Amino acid sequence: MRDTTRKLTVVYCEDVRLELTGQTSLIGIFNGTLLAQSFPLTVPKFAISVEIGTPFEQQLRSLRFELTTDAGGQLLAMDFPQEVLQQQKSAASEADLEDFEEKLVGFRTQFFLAPLVVQQPTIIRSKIITESGEVRGAALRVAQGNPVFPQMQPLSQ
Repeated sequence: MRDTTRKLTVVYCEDVRLELTGQTSLIGIFNGTLLAQSFPLTVPKFAISVEIGTPFEQQLRSLRFELTTDAGGQLLAMDFPQEVLQQQKSAASEADLEDFEEKLVGFRTQFFLAPLVVQQPTIIRSKIITESGEVRGAALRVAQGNPVFPQMQPLSQ
């Protein structure tokens, strides 16, 4: 069953940094495709930035994040503890959403796979499962090919 009330935003990248200013920096974002010259592919550090939004009046009662491959592998499965969902509910109750058209609350989290090993071309898929059903996030195609930019040659003097 699909959960149409929640939103899931997923960004695949090489690193996620939480800055001293409170900002989040995403480094080396993969835009839909990760190209490998050959398989198996090993990415030393693979980060997944996740944002989950839910209507203010429909707080999450259960939450699971999954990352799978079409080749049949489960890369990540995380059940969020009830304490985390309760903290989110408490924080949401203090939020001032009066001037917002869409009254969504949520949270951000990051996951890291170090290393990510992919044996063959596949598609990496993300989703959350809530008490109301499933929400799919962005997918990342892992394919064989050459990088977009050929290796630069040094300039001769």
